[in-house]
Amino acid sequence: MSTLVVGSILLAVMMAVLTLGAWIGFGLAFTGWVGMAFFTNSPPGQNLATAIWQSVASWELAALPMFVWMGEILFRTNLSAQMFVGLAPWLGRVPGRLLHVNVLACGIFGSVSGSSAATAVTVGKMTVPELKRRGYPDGISGTEIPLVARIVAVADAYEAMVSPDRPYRLPRSPELALEEIVACSGTQFDPAVVEALAAVLRKGLGDDELPLVSAR
Repeated sequence: MSTLVVGSILLAVMMAVLTLGAWIGFGLAFTGWVGMAFFTNSPPGQNLATAIWQSVASWELAALPMFVWMGEILFRTNLSAQMFVGLAPWLGRVPGRLLHVNVLACGIFGSVSGSSAATAVTVGKMTVPELKRRGYPDGISGTEIPLVARIVAVADAYEAMVSPDRPYRLPRSPELALEEIVACSGTQFDPAVVEALAAVLRKGLGDDELPLVSAR
């Protein structure tokens, strides 16, 4: 059996398991077990047990609870609030404002800890409650999202599809890019912004056959 056929079968198995609602880790492990059990001569149980043990038996993970504890200490001692108070005058007029505190804190803490997981846990524990306390929106949707953010989302998606400088995919034509954006109008993109983009493209390309926008 060729490698392409085996890969297609395993891909179908993985998609079937994920479609059933299983966890991604379980789906990958089950797919690996099927591949070793039916397409190789190696014992799948022993190999999977060894791989799982090697992934969790890491000294880097042993320090993770201590970083979580550090984040809790920083949060309880109001050091995070003092950090926001000190950085607010510097970042108050920058687009994004205090959200840049997360970037700065992650850069500093990541260089010290060397662990992305520890950085995410510690900085998230400190900054998320403080941002909520300062009135930053949580879980907004629709027109609650600032207009600039909605425009940037559509423009960035269109540029990513038509740009020839993306090494991971071939560029698409403006018609195909707009068609995909229109398909996500009302769910991922603002219909009004998508309609404005379509109008600009029709005017620039002189093409009345571009897909129309229908709000969902």
